[in-house]
Amino acid sequence: MSLNRKIVYIEIDEELNLIFDRVKKIKEKNIFLVIPSKALIFQSILNLKILKTKIENLGKKITVISKDERGRKLCKNIGLKSEKSIDNDSKHEIKIKINSIDAYRNEVKDEAPVEKDHTKVSITDLVGKFSNKLKNKTENLRSNYEGYDFSFSQPNRKGLFAIILISVSLFFFISYIALPGATIYIKPKADVIEAGVNIELADAKINQKRFEENPPYMVPTFPIEAVFEKKINFDTISSVFEGENATGVMKLVNTTDQEWTLKSKTRFQNKDGIVFRSQDWVTVPRQKNADTPGTATVNVVADEFDTYKQIIGERGNLPPSKFSIPGLSAYNQRLIWGITENPTQGGVTKWSKLVQKDDIEAARKKVENDIIESAKLDIEDYVKRQNEINNVHLVLLKDPKYIQKEILEIRTPDEAIGQKLDSIEVYSKIKVTAITYDEDKFKQILRGSIMAKVHPDMQLRDINYDNVGYDVIDENTDLKIIKVSTTVNGREEYTLDTTTESGLRFVNKIKDAVIGMPKNDAENYVTNLREVSQAEISTWPFFSNRMPGLPENIEVKMMEGE
Repeated sequence: MSLNRKIVYIEIDEELNLIFDRVKKIKEKNIFLVIPSKALIFQSILNLKILKTKIENLGKKITVISKDERGRKLCKNIGLKSEKSIDNDSKHEIKIKINSIDAYRNEVKDEAPVEKDHTKVSITDLVGKFSNKLKNKTENLRSNYEGYDFSFSQPNRKGLFAIILISVSLFFFISYIALPGATIYIKPKADVIEAGVNIELADAKINQKRFEENPPYMVPTFPIEAVFEKKINFDTISSVFEGENATGVMKLVNTTDQEWTLKSKTRFQNKDGIVFRSQDWVTVPRQKNADTPGTATVNVVADEFDTYKQIIGERGNLPPSKFSIPGLSAYNQRLIWGITENPTQGGVTKWSKLVQKDDIEAARKKVENDIIESAKLDIEDYVKRQNEINNVHLVLLKDPKYIQKEILEIRTPDEAIGQKLDSIEVYSKIKVTAITYDEDKFKQILRGSIMAKVHPDMQLRDINYDNVGYDVIDENTDLKIIKVSTTVNGREEYTLDTTTESGLRFVNKIKDAVIGMPKNDAENYVTNLREVSQAEISTWPFFSNRMPGLPENIEVKMMEGE
């Protein structure tokens, strides 16, 4: 049997395109297609012809392995090699168990017929047969040599060595049958399942009689109310300038045909937003000609704050710079402007915070927004503390409609206006009313709903409670019942639990199928099972490349980790 080969197990309903896509990805040139009886591919000789042509175009050679006589005849008619089992011409024929692999999860065959050439032999049977033969030979020797007197000389070393060699060989022969073992590590295939359910959230006190009847889809709710008080420090925004303003001389440039008169306190602004103001009225003459603009000079003093409300101070000590006149239109700003031909100087930065009325108003608005935004988190923390105290598991109904917030008081320090303070303290008081429900009962209903969706051959691996959302679909205000629709997701996977009927059947199915198989073939077989997403096989001794001949020496385990 060539090692440069690949065995591919075909499902009973697998279509032509799917088979070709699988074969196309295989690197090996010699490919064995193990096809179950009555497979879909055998329903049409045209399908087989197309498959043969497409695979041969890839430079690969296929052999069909099947117990379906009609399928093998079809293969023979189109010149496609087919066998009943792999290596039919080999001295030690290897039989392949060909089971119909169901295409759908809910079609599971409890048992499939298996063709075997021999009965299973246990180690106990082998040892028993060997002991009986040895006993019979011993009794024959005694009967043949009765009456003879034997005298024994010193043991012969060569004979003793031969006996030891035979014993060791016998030991290894028995070990070859009995001791080899294999562990098949399997990662069962998992599917995502989803369940939807409608749940009634009902006030526990008003609906006490209904809860005594233990309704299956009703969860008790409990109203909750809490008052939160906070003191928040608000940094003062306003400042008072206590430094020195920079001064200088501004040269005005007029490029128009008429003179310009600028009043005192006219603003001059550079590209960084630093503002200087003229100290006197000034008239700038018109230009003499296109090359000689009209000019005039005026004393200027820097403002305390720039256009970004930042203190200027020593930032007003500038090198010669160009200034625009922001009070003019954009067009006129291009016709007349100012420049400082010498540096401006004398600016000193010194300031302090000063509480003004604007600071009080800004602090009040900020506190109102903050306490409303934090109300939901505050009530959630409150519910957690109450759960710890009362040893219950209540959670907040997070729909904004059922979380009411009422500001009871906001107290600002109006008396601080005009004082030099870095910050002011604002007191706030807010009342929050909300609805909580029993989390344990809610999860119990969700779990029951999704358990009903789990396939009989699978087990529920986990439930994703974190992403459970709900929509309010109805409300009875008199009985305080809120009906919500919710959806929960989970994962189901095939089970290897041999204490269950399905798990034991699955494990035995694997063991019976891989007995005596080459390790790689067994790994391929297990990996291709619909219940398996990944499989690895470890054999003992390490140099063994075949599966044990006894199912008792094969162990099936779950892979560790996700």
